[in-house]
Amino acid sequence: MAPLLFILLYLFVPNLGSAATQNPPLVGTWQYDGFFYEGIRYPNPNPSLILTFSFLGNGISHLYWHRVGEEGFCERRADYWLEGHLLHQKVTWINPKNHRDCAKDPDMQPNHETETRFVIQGAELNFFFDLNGKEFLYILKRTLPPPVTDDI
Repeated sequence: MAPLLFILLYLFVPNLGSAATQNPPLVGTWQYDGFFYEGIRYPNPNPSLILTFSFLGNGISHLYWHRVGEEGFCERRADYWLEGHLLHQKVTWINPKNHRDCAKDPDMQPNHETETRFVIQGAELNFFFDLNGKEFLYILKRTLPPPVTDDI
């Protein structure tokens, strides 16, 4: 009887069969929008900085930033996986055309691994860090819906 019940539910309950294969809410493109520190939300302190994270359903993340009106950019790809509200990333590719200053950023080093606590609230993705023993939230806003394809 149980297998018949499962088949009927699978056929007639919307999205029951696809729930396990749907992309997590992290999938999509997010742009840096500001930060939260000591109870105050601050806007992006450098509006010329355009920083985006894209998370694909195939476990690849893409980080890219540049400054409007300035030469150069920084770009990398990483494998990512989630464990609850922990985002794990391991850098797998660095753009060889990156500005030379990018190499100063640990997140732009091959094989660099990070573990970051995160939460999604509506259209905001918050990364949690510790700054001088206090919680610091790095705030990104969703800019694009999840990509149709997992190709970068």
